[in-house]
Amino acid sequence: GDEQTNERAWAVEVFGLAFNDEPVLSSVAWAKNSEDQGVWAEWMDLGSLHQALDPWLSVDARWPSALSGRLSEMALLGGVDSHIHQAGGKIQDLTVALPALDLTLERFNGVIGQAGDQWVLELAGQPRLSWPEVIRGEINIDQIDGRVLFSPDQIGFEQIQVESTGVSAEFNGSIYQTRGRPFLDLLIEAPRIDGVDVRPYLPHAVIPPPAMGWLEQALVWIGQADGVALLHFPAGLKTADFDIGHLSAEVNFSDLDLNYLNNWPKATDVAGQASFLGAGMRAEVQRAQVGELTLQAPSIEIERFDEGILTLDLAGESVAAQALSSTLGDLPFQGWSGVFDAMAWTGEIEAAVGLEVPLKKREEWSLEGLVSFAGNGFSLPNIDFSVSDLTGEIDIGRDAIRGEQLSASLGSQSLNFNTQIGLGEGAKVAVATRLNPGQWLSDRGWLLGFGDRLQGQTDVVVEIARWPSNQALSVEVTSDLVGLDMDLP
Repeated sequence: GDEQTNERAWAVEVFGLAFNDEPVLSSVAWAKNSEDQGVWAEWMDLGSLHQALDPWLSVDARWPSALSGRLSEMALLGGVDSHIHQAGGKIQDLTVALPALDLTLERFNGVIGQAGDQWVLELAGQPRLSWPEVIRGEINIDQIDGRVLFSPDQIGFEQIQVESTGVSAEFNGSIYQTRGRPFLDLLIEAPRIDGVDVRPYLPHAVIPPPAMGWLEQALVWIGQADGVALLHFPAGLKTADFDIGHLSAEVNFSDLDLNYLNNWPKATDVAGQASFLGAGMRAEVQRAQVGELTLQAPSIEIERFDEGILTLDLAGESVAAQALSSTLGDLPFQGWSGVFDAMAWTGEIEAAVGLEVPLKKREEWSLEGLVSFAGNGFSLPNIDFSVSDLTGEIDIGRDAIRGEQLSASLGSQSLNFNTQIGLGEGAKVAVATRLNPGQWLSDRGWLLGFGDRLQGQTDVVVEIARWPSNQALSVEVTSDLVGLDMDLP
């Protein structure tokens, strides 16, 4: 190589360099004067160059731990004020690992060009990105197109189109260099998201840990989705400081599987729209399957990810009563499956249930709801017991399900009754009513002639549960028989 210097300029040119008998570069030049500077290279093997320089530069935390690939036909010429006069070159099969950022980029290809006083990087290849500090999963891209424009105060993204298994997306926008942190102004459009588990790609560095924990539990599968997102905030902005103008996104989804609370019946075939505004999220669901229940118009809301309260409003009109009973039997409360599995229902109901889950302590969930009956039928097939024309409302809470002043027909009798279903160990259904047992026996054809000798009504409590020893259905009827007259022969 040779070197030329004077008071105003200097230049260095290396005609060739080898390391361990392997060629490293060919015809590399670097020149600078008081106004301009430039670098040129016929070609450069980055792997060999890294191997040669690593013993001296590895002590610098910014130095890559791995580097390979090839630069060729390079020409970068600009003013000392960073404005570009000439730019060109090729990047082939670039791999770089930056420990300081915990980032690894592999299989990257690009073409360097010029647009006015900006230098341009045309993207190509099938790159792979690993960035554990931001996302846990590797991003494997099948095809990438578009260009990135570089200027002193801005990095621009023009029609960056990404195709990978299950995802198509396009990025446009800029990152501005301000006096403080870089400012992101990006539009992301994703017309296709098919058959993806998105949990490995959630930005855990941005989402608070309680919300991140719930999302990783809940978002089991996305069958199909599309959406658009606008990011407009300084880099590193904490979620607690997010406002509506910082993040706006709309996502349409279908065939979504949602594990909203561990051990509860999963929501499947969920379809609807989700809106993200600032630090919050709300989803309006067109349909969802929870156990045997088909729900319409439920909603899911997290007002702020940093505060971490999940609200699910489940509403359904013309819901099959049997489906609700089966789903209640699937809830993770000891004894419930034994009680509800024994029931058979007919007709449809209306239901509105609200579930709140603190994301920091998901086991401290709360539940409130109302179920309305209108002429439904209920039976216990194992003991040949049934009522019809059930009408009224029951309240659903965390500790119990309660109903007062319900009405139904038992044989030829019309009854008013109260009921309570307790949660937890020893779960049972308790029904308190007033009836004429003689009439009921006559309606059943039991103890012929004896039922007619009983007159009047008495208070009766019926408890339905399972025997702890063998889980056989237990029906216990108690009454003080006050109010009955008996005509003995």
